[in-house]
Amino acid sequence: LLGGGFGEPAYMFHGQDAQSPWDRRPNYGVRCVKLAEAPAPASAAPISVFLRDFAREVPVSDEVFRAFRGLYAYDKGELDARVEEKTTTEDGTREKVSFNAAYGGERVTAHLFLPKGSIPPYQVVVYFPPDLAIYSDKWSLADLRIYEFVMKSGRALLYPICKGTFERQDGLKSDYPEPTAFYRDHVVAWAKDLGRSVDYLETRRDIDLERLAYLGASTGGEVAPVLLSLEPRFKSAILIGGGFLHTRALAEVDKINFIGRVRVPVLMLNGRYDFILPHGVVDRPVLPSPRHAREGQAPGHLRVRALAPPAGSDPRKPDLVGQVPGSGAEAGGTGPVNEPDDQWREGPRLVVSGAWTDP
Repeated sequence: LLGGGFGEPAYMFHGQDAQSPWDRRPNYGVRCVKLAEAPAPASAAPISVFLRDFAREVPVSDEVFRAFRGLYAYDKGELDARVEEKTTTEDGTREKVSFNAAYGGERVTAHLFLPKGSIPPYQVVVYFPPDLAIYSDKWSLADLRIYEFVMKSGRALLYPICKGTFERQDGLKSDYPEPTAFYRDHVVAWAKDLGRSVDYLETRRDIDLERLAYLGASTGGEVAPVLLSLEPRFKSAILIGGGFLHTRALAEVDKINFIGRVRVPVLMLNGRYDFILPHGVVDRPVLPSPRHAREGQAPGHLRVRALAPPAGSDPRKPDLVGQVPGSGAEAGGTGPVNEPDDQWREGPRLVVSGAWTDP
């Protein structure tokens, strides 16, 4: 199915989904067409899908990557930070702040949520939203409801409004990677906006930057390899619905050149029945087996490990298993889904990974 119907999330307006041809739900029912003339043969031809073989792709050298980093560098000028408004919510305080962007004389707006009942300095999570931010022209507090758990856990959350999203829309139509300067410039701007957001947090005495985490959902998870490899101040990351899309981008923003340079622990969650970013498919280039990593078959690898859902587990509930690579099953997990190898101990490690499905 192409496009969304009533009762579905806003991002399905432009999305695609796989459903049984026998389903007759209220929001799509029976779809019929009456043609004035016979359709062109091409309209009935098979649709081919391009899939990249990431195991055969080689990321750029360190020398080339250093040149790429130069595209993302910026001068840390004056932030000229301002608190635009301040409101009290059920879970704490929300401050709408703004500060100078690293380019073009623009301003970055961000929403900072401070938890109620916690003692500063607060641990803080910086959030990068899904593609809904690209298709909506105004940020809404309702967009954050699903992540209220961050504030309820006693942590602060910063939600930057990055270039091309919400009130900063500028003609960007999709988050899908494409080999254009327009897409490249937006990824570079996102990295700079994220950096300036952390620069702003550094000015606040009520924030503990030693415990700075990144939270990316969908688009925020897909672009995370670029952002995390370039911003060393993050200590950990959570990716919800992230992974590698198969469309190509210019080399300076292609995730294959960044994923192997991420150096923080990552928790990655993907939906088993996610039609666009399914568990076990788009996350496979991100989560190669240790054997592949050693033999160079997947050189652009993130040093994490995917784990299998427990046998007989309820598919309607999150499968959060907890075996650390190299620890055996004593952490309560069921073991890795990839080739067995419990001797892989280098680099930061993923403590838990899994898949969930909607009830």
